[in-house]
Amino acid sequence: MREVPTVRVEPLHPACDTWCDFPVADRPNAVAQWLLTDDAKRGKYILLIETDYIWTKPVPMPPPGKDGTVVAFKYDYINPEYPGLPEIMKAFYPGPIKDIPCTGPAPILARADLFRRIVPAWERITLGIEENKHYREKLGWVREMYAYSLAAAVERIPHSVQRRGDSVLIAQPPADDQLGNAAMYHYTWGVNLLDPNNGYKAVWEWDKRKYVSGEDSFKIPKVPMPPPVSEIQRLGLYQHYPAKKRMSKELAEVFHEMIGIMNEAADHLPALRPCGWAHWPAC
Repeated sequence: MREVPTVRVEPLHPACDTWCDFPVADRPNAVAQWLLTDDAKRGKYILLIETDYIWTKPVPMPPPGKDGTVVAFKYDYINPEYPGLPEIMKAFYPGPIKDIPCTGPAPILARADLFRRIVPAWERITLGIEENKHYREKLGWVREMYAYSLAAAVERIPHSVQRRGDSVLIAQPPADDQLGNAAMYHYTWGVNLLDPNNGYKAVWEWDKRKYVSGEDSFKIPKVPMPPPVSEIQRLGLYQHYPAKKRMSKELAEVFHEMIGIMNEAADHLPALRPCGWAHWPAC
């Protein structure tokens, strides 16, 4: 297990190094800058993912004759036909609304030449949305995802948008209680384990939003493991999301695998010695 190499590019909004309202607005431009580097020329395919994914196995390549289609994930909250949104979609793509895939830029698996066609439109549409207060407010925190979907339609790049359970890319526990066909877990939501025998008091919890300090970046902390699967079953522990219900054996096993992989990675990553940023010592 090794650390993924990093390529740093210049941000459009340097303030987002600490905090800003919408840091992901820089993603299309950052990807465009990366595409100019030698690092971006190494392969025929590009797998665009985010930092809250956990690998369990290799992502399968598109079958022969199908590599002209981008493999993507179906997000239920991306709906170009939602009331009030078609007028915004038409401002960037005059064609049929059904042409716009209900997805986002991550995760996708795309042939590099197809991805390079999408990126300029993705960057341009993201900027167009950011410059319009009405568009920003209507599309909210997923507006850059809509920009990607619009760019795919503008460039007429077909996407195979796979639903949860069928996706070869990600599963999202606790909404999904099994990995299914996916190669990666996406830990987008937190989870609490509640004891119904003790007033539903939380006995274990995991939420990425509690790991936001600089110290967490420079030395990855290990996450406390959940109770043993047998104990979760014996006590009849509940999960709090997406519904308050008893946690299944399958989901308990998922969290054991997921947290176990994270902790294995933490063991392999060396501590960094930061300097020259914010409150860190001068270099």
